[in-house]
Amino acid sequence: MQSLLKSFAMLSFLLLSSSRSADAAESSLQEVDCSSFSSNILEVPDQPDLVINTIINPNEGTLKAQFTYEGQAWLSLAFTDGSSAMVGAEAVIGLPGQDPEKYSMSSYQNAGVLPMSAELQTLTDSSITQNVTHTVLTFTKVLVEAGEHPISATSEGVFLWAVGSGNGLSRHARRGSITFRPAQCAVSIAGVLQNGEFVGQVGGSSPDDNRSLWVAHGACAVIAWAILVPLAIGSSIIRRVLESIGLPPGMW
Repeated sequence: MQSLLKSFAMLSFLLLSSSRSADAAESSLQEVDCSSFSSNILEVPDQPDLVINTIINPNEGTLKAQFTYEGQAWLSLAFTDGSSAMVGAEAVIGLPGQDPEKYSMSSYQNAGVLPMSAELQTLTDSSITQNVTHTVLTFTKVLVEAGEHPISATSEGVFLWAVGSGNGLSRHARRGSITFRPAQCAVSIAGVLQNGEFVGQVGGSSPDDNRSLWVAHGACAVIAWAILVPLAIGSSIIRRVLESIGLPPGMW
């Protein structure tokens, strides 16, 4: 009887520990809205009429960007090898009235700013909209594409930005560069908050998946401590009695 009480006490402890561990695992998961730009606004120094928002979806391997200008003009965001040089960069240019496209930039002259071939036009959810006060360029771009500068999901990079002098593609009125580290989003981010950023597994198991593992762990603990351990202890205690009534030695 005493051994059974000890077994049930141990069982209660294990179940409580499993429940607390499951709650701890779930508390490290944070839901993040991949459609929201609000968490990552890139500051453009000395340009109060410009707002650039970016967010990375590591599950899809994409960057979603939105470039807002308080005015009317073509807009561009370009990606580089880490330098701030325009030549050699790859740009997304939005001309009002047309679909945004990817451009290669081999010269400072218009003749060297050319749309990439049709098979390389891989932007999705792209648009450029304009009203009497603002122009907004929005697009989603694959992070790593063959023959193009990769965009890192975890380390700093460089964006080039440009605002045209009008809606038609011509020499820009303003341009500059900014260092950025886009915010990541996912359905779930498993990790811990460190220096204002989550570190750990991104896009990992959902809370429901983790809880099912802890439930299975608890069920195995119930079988072990409530049935198998008391049976083994009881068999050891009454082994001599069982042998004395005729059961074969070694059976218990």
